[in-house]
This record gives sequence, C-alpha cells and structure tokens, in this order.
Amino acid sequence: MASDDHPDDAPELGDDWFAGAHQYEGDKLVKRGKGPLPEPAGEPKRDKIIKVRVSAEEHETLKWRCPEARLAEWMRDSCLNPDGDWGAPDKGSDPVDPALLRQLAGIGNNLNQIARGVNSGELGAGGSGAIIAALSAVERELAEVRGEFR
Repeated sequence: MASDDHPDDAPELGDDWFAGAHQYEGDKLVKRGKGPLPEPAGEPKRDKIIKVRVSAEEHETLKWRCPEARLAEWMRDSCLNPDGDWGAPDKGSDPVDPALLRQLAGIGNNLNQIARGVNSGELGAGGSGAIIAALSAVERELAEVRGEFR
C-alpha cells in the first residue's frame, strides 16, 4: 500500500467500470449493465413460491374474476389486503320472509299438479287450453308475489 493510500478511499471509477454499470434516468433503467439489478427500494424480495393446483374451470373462474392483467398480482393483493374482512364468520344468506316461502311453495305445488296432469294424460287431447290456463294462473301468482316482495 502506498503511503498516500488510505483504506477508506474509494477506488477510481474509470470507463471500464461505467461501461459495465446499470444506467438510470431518475428511477427508470435506461441501460442494463453487468450483474443482477438492484432490488427496488421499499419492495421486499419475493423469493418464496406457493403452488396452488386448480381445475381448468377454477382457473377460468379466477381469470374471469381478476380485474388486472396478471393473475398472481391480483391474488397476492386480494389475499394480503390488510383491509380484508378475514375474521368475520360467514353469516349465510339473508333470512327469507316466511310468507314469501309459503306463496312460492304453493306456486311450486301448482306447477307439480300441471306436470302430473300432462304426464298422466289427464290433460291430453284438447287439454292444451287447460294447460295454458293453469300456467297463466301460475304466472299471475308469481307477478303478485314479485309485487309484494320487491
């Protein structure tokens, strides 16, 4: 070591060093140099892999639900969202008015009677008018129920 060299002095950076360095304009990489790119500031290195097997149908469903171009980014954002409601138990569907259930059961009963009549031949020849009348009655009942429970 020469007498004027100090161990903390930085080495001289010549043209060879700059030729192999990454070059930036602001935060944008303009020219890639030698070696790996430095990790972006603020983002941790993602070096863990989670493999999830899904069926073709499940894969299509995920792609359909994904509003972003990259499925992995969307899944990561969705699953790691700190605002997600992870602790709330599933409450199931909203309760249904018992009166609505009774009316729908009655309509279902009417449809069963119509189907039984058609299948048994009771409403066979010349019964098409009766079938149409019965179906019209069911349609009126459904319209009434729809009007009451909107």
